[in-house]
Amino acid sequence: YRIHCIRAAGGVPLADEIHTLMATAATLKDDEGRVLGTMVFLEDITQIQKVQRMEAWREVARRIAHEIKNPLTPIQLSAQRLRKRYAKQFEGDGEVLEKCTATIIKEVEGLKKLVNEFANFARLPAAKMIPSNLNQIAGEALFLFKEAHKDIDFRFSPGHDLPSLELDREQIRRALINLLDNAVAAVGKNGEISVSINNDPAAGAVHLEVSDNGCGIGPEVRERIFEPYFSTKKDGTGLGLAIVNAIVTDHH
Repeated sequence: YRIHCIRAAGGVPLADEIHTLMATAATLKDDEGRVLGTMVFLEDITQIQKVQRMEAWREVARRIAHEIKNPLTPIQLSAQRLRKRYAKQFEGDGEVLEKCTATIIKEVEGLKKLVNEFANFARLPAAKMIPSNLNQIAGEALFLFKEAHKDIDFRFSPGHDLPSLELDREQIRRALINLLDNAVAAVGKNGEISVSINNDPAAGAVHLEVSDNGCGIGPEVRERIFEPYFSTKKDGTGLGLAIVNAIVTDHH
């Protein structure tokens, strides 16, 4: 059963999201065998299904990365050797050979990057938690994007009196880079992207938020944005937010 949860009893708003429930029914009878009614048990298996799907996608990624990666290097090396050895011997056609081999080399390089993304997703290492400064990690990630995108207004609000947090520094940095990369694609030129960090001692938590004034995410795709290989970008792999989701989950 798929139940679209909008409001709970008493009119308290809930998140607008899809939950998957497993229903089990049992007939209730008295000592003489007369039916008294039916008892129905509902179990929310939404998170279980998400974990199972993620593991299945990781297995697919492992297999794809293994099958594609092996032939790429010899293809690239062969094209480079052909260009180096024969380009000058073809006189007028040398330019054609140069363009064709350059295209092969470029496309193979693109495939290698894609395969590496598959492999990274499939073998995302277990988080190694060490005391870390979240302000510093976020600042370093933002610096990379500020330098590369001068036409976008990046804003950073660091947290005050932050405690040292148990984090995997590289994984959090990677999650931030993936989020910022999506934000850049969403805002285009002259957009605004903000990263804010707030300490909430009462809740025993630190909040990190990445926001932008871009095109946003439509409700029709919001349910699927963390699924591996689902992307609204023409050249997207659909792995960026899946990796972010896995990293955030590992950090609870």
